[in-house]
Amino acid sequence: MSPVAATDARAPKSHDEIAGMVEALATRMKEHPEDPQGWRLLARAYSALGRYPESVAAFEQAAKRGGEDAGLLADWADALAVQTQSLEGEPSRLIARALALDPNYPKALSLAASAAFYRRDFDTAIAQWRKLQAQYPAGSEEAKEVAAMIAEADTAKRGGTIAGSGNANAQDGNAPKAGPPPSTQGSSNSLANAQNPAASASTMGNASEITGNVSMDPKLRTRASPEDTLFIYARAAQGPRMPLAIVRTTAGDLPRQFKLDDSMAMAPTARLSTASEVIVEARISKSGNAMPASGDLVGTSGAIKPGTHDISIVINDVVQ
Repeated sequence: MSPVAATDARAPKSHDEIAGMVEALATRMKEHPEDPQGWRLLARAYSALGRYPESVAAFEQAAKRGGEDAGLLADWADALAVQTQSLEGEPSRLIARALALDPNYPKALSLAASAAFYRRDFDTAIAQWRKLQAQYPAGSEEAKEVAAMIAEADTAKRGGTIAGSGNANAQDGNAPKAGPPPSTQGSSNSLANAQNPAASASTMGNASEITGNVSMDPKLRTRASPEDTLFIYARAAQGPRMPLAIVRTTAGDLPRQFKLDDSMAMAPTARLSTASEVIVEARISKSGNAMPASGDLVGTSGAIKPGTHDISIVINDVVQ
């Protein structure tokens, strides 16, 4: 394990402690500049504090030291888009490189669709959302949510009125203007942000974010490998099961502190702040698929309100 990444399992809770952790990571990276995983962790930590220029620089180091993968490029594009308040230019080039490596990577597809939507290239936006939709079973609630985004883009294409945040600006060809970036986003970027990240940042607030800790029941530890995918996400307690906010990492990060907020939404019409009650789930997947499969390991919270902090989730069940 990376000497820097090993500190992630002890991620502190308070903002001051997180800031101290980031400075410690930065110091460690001066001692271990050859460590790509360390740069990647530092990049995400800087994003957690809203220090996007440093985050972007650290992502660049991670790519230079360890090579590019779709996840790194999508996270890098996300951080750069928040910094520049636009998905155009370099963020879009990073997204294109991510999709060249993995044409079905969910976050890259979502960012690409958003970029196309805000530049009024509705055909491309629809095509990218259809690729994302294809990753869900036909007729599932998740597929229906993505279908709603496709329908919105189709309406815009035909000159209709677009409902939802920022769409009035989209109608006249201008990307929505964002306010200052949030002070924290959690220790990992989102899996998929189908809205312009800069626009998301302006609507995010402590009133809707959820924080907590995920751990694993010792009885199940032998059933998971460190490289297995770990999803942490919130879904509406009633209604569609499509995640309202989601983080993707690996089982090797457990135990893990997390934060979920509106910047981690998969669709602008389905955000954490729009739900009255949600259920937070943590799921370990060997396949890395977004949909649960037999053999996945899972833990859930009860129904909670957005704005709840310091919840504890134990992965203690097996999907049948």
